[in-house]
Amino acid sequence: MITSKKIIKVVSETPNFFIVGPVVTTSGYKNPIYPESRRTFSYPDKLQDILDEIKKFIRQKKIKYDIICGGATCGIMFSSPLAMQLNKRQIYVRDKAKKGGMCFAVEGSYKKGERVILVDDATASGKHKIAFIKNLRQVGLIVDWVIVPFSRNNLLKADLAWVKKASVKYQSFCDLHDIRKYCLKHNIITEQAYNIIGWYTDDPNKWHHNNKQWSHFKKYLRMRSRLSKSGV
Repeated sequence: MITSKKIIKVVSETPNFFIVGPVVTTSGYKNPIYPESRRTFSYPDKLQDILDEIKKFIRQKKIKYDIICGGATCGIMFSSPLAMQLNKRQIYVRDKAKKGGMCFAVEGSYKKGERVILVDDATASGKHKIAFIKNLRQVGLIVDWVIVPFSRNNLLKADLAWVKKASVKYQSFCDLHDIRKYCLKHNIITEQAYNIIGWYTDDPNKWHHNNKQWSHFKKYLRMRSRLSKSGV
């Protein structure tokens, strides 16, 4: 995977990117300091920087595709402007078919046999990516590539197992380790937050069962002031 310093900077400097939890994710993980990726697309300049990096990657890799597809819902915020700038058709995919209406899981105009690049906001366990890819293939679309701006951990085998299972190529431009390092260097987060994010990123299933780490996190929560630019 190619690392993008531009995307690391864009994400890290997004206001209120980190939310102090714990927050239970849609996949059921207990995240102590939650990265709110949705806030990056609220800023046109930041969104454009991310889109520029994705476009550059698609061109460098000479990826063959007919359609840009967004993963509902957050991925649509990236895929829609991306498709327009590339002058390509766009569709989006849900992890489950819609209840009501036409009851489609895949929305938009497409033909069987067309190639799709799936774009989403972020990746952790890949649970939703598996569902997206399955639904796209069920209607006869070819999915070779999945692209996201950032992920939880680009080196954790458990977080990459879905890529092989789905038989796709995958690009994430940075992960939470890259982001927390940048944030610590530029005083966006405290050293305590840096450590806590690392515990979760390295072991999302079990970090909170470690008594020492959980106790440290509770002390962090009780801190009256956190001496960083973000207050995290």
